[in-house]
Amino acid sequence: MLFVIPEKIFFQNEDDIAFFKKHALVKDDKIEIVPGSGVNTDHFVSNGHQKNGKFTFLMVSRMLYDKGVVEYIEARKQIQNNGRVVEFQILGGIDPGHVRGIPEEDINDWVDKGLVNYLGTAKDVRPYIDKADCIVLPSYREGTPRTLLEAASMAKPLLATDVPGCNNVVEDNVNGLLCKVKDVDDLADKMKKMIKASDEELHKFGENARSMVKSRFDEKLVIEQYINTLKDLSKKVL
Repeated sequence: MLFVIPEKIFFQNEDDIAFFKKHALVKDDKIEIVPGSGVNTDHFVSNGHQKNGKFTFLMVSRMLYDKGVVEYIEARKQIQNNGRVVEFQILGGIDPGHVRGIPEEDINDWVDKGLVNYLGTAKDVRPYIDKADCIVLPSYREGTPRTLLEAASMAKPLLATDVPGCNNVVEDNVNGLLCKVKDVDDLADKMKKMIKASDEELHKFGENARSMVKSRFDEKLVIEQYINTLKDLSKKVL
């Protein structure tokens, strides 16, 4: 059996590094942290903030339990009970064959009950993000979630769980709001805060989100980091 010892191991957040180091799975000199796969900030751009008549939440995700889809729906019920005029949307593929996949009949039931508008899948997510007031990802854990990066690049307020990966992108009360993981009540409370936020507050969240992505997660920066690392490694080999 052939074993390959890597010269570098790339991580997308500090929490994963801490886990690997705790279990003695990686040496310090092998570690390199990168801000995810990056995002093309020239492709994902803002068309300006305009609050919808119905405040629109959009979740862009595969239909998996650990993405927090059920929590999203349960929180929506609390908003509904408070008489809020809102639109809840989900964009992403159904994967019933996946071990954590949500059955299609459950999704159809949510749609039939008017809890959510399931948008299916799309090759280009920009039109959907553009029409939303807030992008939501109540995931249990991420690397660096691309959906949040794309939404941030388009200057959208973000709402996500305070877990590794998500809290690497969302800074609470700066470019969005963080909620407790698997906590429907807290997620609903943060949604209500978003709905009640002024246009100025939402615009500021979006501006901060765009600025953060350009300074930390632009794919040009990520590619440059990979290239520089490879150059350094090639010098060692030579």
